[in-house]
Amino acid sequence: DYQLQPTLLEIDTERTIFYRGEEIEGTIRAAYYYGAPLIGREITYQLQGGRSYTATTDERGEVHFTLATREYRESQALVMVASLPTENLHVSRQFYLSTVGFSLDLQTTRETYLAGETFELTVRATDAEGEPAAETVRVTVLRQSKVGNKLVETNVAEHEVNTDNDGQTRVTLKLDEGGEYLLRAEGTDRFGNPISHQRPLHISGEEDSVRLRILADKHTYRVGDNAAVTLHWREKPALALLTFEGARILDYQLVPLKTGENKLTLPMNVALAPNFELAVAVMTDDVQPPKHGGEASRFHSAASPFTVIRELKVDVKLHAKGNAERSPRPGEEAEVTITTRDAQGKPVAAELSLAMVEQSLLKRYPQAARAIDAFFRGADRQSAMKTTASVTFQYQPKTKHIDAAVLAERERLEREALESRRLDELADAGGAVALDDLFASPASPADDPFGVPGAGEVSGNGQVPATEFAYGNAMLGADGVPANGPAIYGPFGGGYGMGGGGAMGGIGGGMGAGFGAPQAELPQSNGDFEGRIDPFRSNLSLQVQQSLQLQDGANLGDRLSQVNTWGALSQRGLEAFEDKGKAANKSRELSNVVRFQVQASNGGEVRELFLLNNTNELQAVQADGTWFNVNVDAKKQANVEALVKQLASEGVVLLPGLRPHETGYWNPAVTTDEEGRAVIAFTLPERSTAWSLRAVGITTETLAGEASTEFAASKPLFGQLKLPAALTDGDTAQVEATIHNDALDKGEIEVTLKTTIGDKSVTQRQTINVTKKSIESLSFAAEIAAPPADGGQPGGEALFELTVTAGEQRDVVSRLVPIRPYGLPVFAIAGGSAESDALATVEPPANMTLGSPTLQVIVGPTVERSLLDAILAPPAWCQFESSLLASGVETTTSDLMAAIALQKLFGGSRDAGHPQAELLDARIRSSISS
Repeated sequence: DYQLQPTLLEIDTERTIFYRGEEIEGTIRAAYYYGAPLIGREITYQLQGGRSYTATTDERGEVHFTLATREYRESQALVMVASLPTENLHVSRQFYLSTVGFSLDLQTTRETYLAGETFELTVRATDAEGEPAAETVRVTVLRQSKVGNKLVETNVAEHEVNTDNDGQTRVTLKLDEGGEYLLRAEGTDRFGNPISHQRPLHISGEEDSVRLRILADKHTYRVGDNAAVTLHWREKPALALLTFEGARILDYQLVPLKTGENKLTLPMNVALAPNFELAVAVMTDDVQPPKHGGEASRFHSAASPFTVIRELKVDVKLHAKGNAERSPRPGEEAEVTITTRDAQGKPVAAELSLAMVEQSLLKRYPQAARAIDAFFRGADRQSAMKTTASVTFQYQPKTKHIDAAVLAERERLEREALESRRLDELADAGGAVALDDLFASPASPADDPFGVPGAGEVSGNGQVPATEFAYGNAMLGADGVPANGPAIYGPFGGGYGMGGGGAMGGIGGGMGAGFGAPQAELPQSNGDFEGRIDPFRSNLSLQVQQSLQLQDGANLGDRLSQVNTWGALSQRGLEAFEDKGKAANKSRELSNVVRFQVQASNGGEVRELFLLNNTNELQAVQADGTWFNVNVDAKKQANVEALVKQLASEGVVLLPGLRPHETGYWNPAVTTDEEGRAVIAFTLPERSTAWSLRAVGITTETLAGEASTEFAASKPLFGQLKLPAALTDGDTAQVEATIHNDALDKGEIEVTLKTTIGDKSVTQRQTINVTKKSIESLSFAAEIAAPPADGGQPGGEALFELTVTAGEQRDVVSRLVPIRPYGLPVFAIAGGSAESDALATVEPPANMTLGSPTLQVIVGPTVERSLLDAILAPPAWCQFESSLLASGVETTTSDLMAAIALQKLFGGSRDAGHPQAELLDARIRSSISS
């Protein structure tokens, strides 16, 4: 497994944008994540395409650098790279060389103003990095008009202003004449380059052809805000229809308009989020041509878009439990307070997830998911509404003279046709029936173009014939069972269908894949399998169960060593097997993390629990999905048996197969109360590092938000071991230990390394005389000799236990490293079938000396079962070792060919419908898909 580095490397500069000729100055900092600097480390750094430099970190873990930019061309990006070879760390930082001294920006609250209205123009000046710049700027107001086909600009006003230290200034303007205007700002930078920016503006006067306008200084609001909107109407008082539009009409109001400004206050509620379009429509009776010229219009409309943000304000605070003034230390209980507020600052109940993750992981793999508010916001509404009015309809055809006699004859024919139709209607009312109605049959549901069956076609128990189809799918009964067929079961033991409850599998089975038949309809097992089981995971669970039922508990460890499953290796699982749990001490797989020290005299009682990793942590998960750490060292081995039973009673499942996890805590469901507050307490892992605590939540009204905080947790005195992922028999290892001292300014620190291989232990001690708080490195020599194989695979394991002591302060860290045998594994295999006692001889290859010989015997009840074990059971030693050398494609192809052959074998026997056949089918499908 990849292990995250406990150190970080950073490049710090005051800015990232420089001008050609300036020097890039900054520092490179190397430190541990919890804050301690790396002193005296060699760092190399280089600016893109330039010379490479080497320097050593000072007492603060920093290297100061100065890099020239004169030799680079203008306007380009430069990348600086720094490396810390001893920790295999690399970091880069991008800089930009600019040719422009500053830039200008002009802002107004609206794009349209009324003639004679006073408004404010904001002028902003920023340098190349976006920081405020104090500059002299000339602002010009130009009126645009057309003379023939040419656009002419007329200078209306000029203002010379200076931006302040905030990089901005404001100019008050008033334009009395309507029309199109251009606001232009101009200046000169340090290099003599002209800098300019302009903004168009529309001034609406009495001659404006648009008589109805929506004026708003702000178009983005939060849920709960009140939007201030002005409707400007230049005609006689009228009644307006105000609509809030999206893909449909979200809401509407009838608003009386007076001539001139009409101020409105509109509440922004959840239904208007994420955005909407405010539309106004007015119809008038005035058909006279307007005074400003143009055509008369009886219908007027205007629209303006608005954005409504659904925001949940989340605040996260962390401190040591019982002491709100400081952060928690490793192994201590931390208390997290989460508060949730709506956009108006009012408390609101919400459900959140809370995660505590190492910063080193997030630095290497940044958060890729979108912010939760953006996720639930989704895509903006697309307005699908169009407003029109029939009052604007006009028809003016060309007229000509028609003879009066022709018009009179047309009217006579129309009256005659009308009288004939009324006589027919009177006859129908008197009881006459059309001939066609006598032969017409009632409408049949079968004629429904959608194929929905009629009521008469449904059986008494709510089932319909299996041959009937609706929308192309078979119609199922109330229990998901076709009228002429059995229930349909999914691969996880659930029933597919409509209505009813999904069936559940037996031990190792999965949940129902739909709403299917009740559990009683599941096929029963014949003893080899207990219920419908998951084709992949259940086989492992079955093997563990079978091995725990062995008459001789001494082989339990051997069987467990072949099984990679969490549930069976948990403390709860082992505790349930009483004396047979004694054999767990021989399980190599189990003792990679957890080892039980058991004495035969006390009846197999668990006396001591050692966690064999560098942080004394054990991962655990509750039934609700909460992930946390169990720190055994913090309990000081006082009452481990009581701890195990307590966790078992709480439904906690321990995950001993996991190395120390980058996720220190995970709670998927934290609910704040009506006051918007929740308090969570948990224990920090026993390691010194920096953490990122992040809370993400949502309310019933889809207000979504998140918050995060970072903190460092460190012990005043602790040690770390640097070890390889594996050792080889016969190695001479140099075990490096790093002692982090933030406790003693002066004194002695005793460091002890205990190396245990099999039944042999070697203890080495060294003493460090410190004169200040610092980080010290030590080295211990260790001879690696694998113990003789004892009923397991060749090789072994080495337990390294580092103890750091200074006065009353003490820290212990343990790591377990597997020992691989020297050389390559060689297998000799013999097999066959027997009905009574039989002799099988296995001989090693000639002229070859073997070390750590082991023997594995696999006995199956039948040949068929042995063939199935070759595909479905955990691999034998030879299969496992060969899979390390062969490619994944070769292994998958071999398993696929064997599974197809077994499927043909079982297909022609009476076991064709056995659950084993389904397992083979699932294995074939998974092999093909992979």
